[in-house]
Amino acid sequence: MAIENFTSASTYPTTLVPCETGPGRFAWLAKEQDAPGLFGLIYRTENHVIPLAPETDSMTFTIFEAGTEKPLGTHIIEGRGGLNSWYRSNVGHAPDEELDGPRPILELIDNVAAHLLLRHFEQKRTN
Repeated sequence: MAIENFTSASTYPTTLVPCETGPGRFAWLAKEQDAPGLFGLIYRTENHVIPLAPETDSMTFTIFEAGTEKPLGTHIIEGRGGLNSWYRSNVGHAPDEELDGPRPILELIDNVAAHLLLRHFEQKRTN
């Protein structure tokens, strides 16, 4: 499946943008306006490419400060179940259990990325 076809599968306006991270390597780039100076890269854990099956793929969320190469944090999350579990543990509820049903997978990934960016921004600010 082509990246452009996959990323347009949801009508949710995500901040996820495909970007090249090295020769033959691509990740989603995530940003959060309330976490200025930070960005996240999300890729399939096994081979550092954009997850083509994010419902089940093991995904690595790596948070960086702009201008540095050392990550502030790395989080491995397994598919939709892992995304909902992380969200439940860290935000207090699982998005897929809300009344309007399961979230589009890109929206769910984007929401987790935004919360990770906000958490790392707050940690950085208080240290």
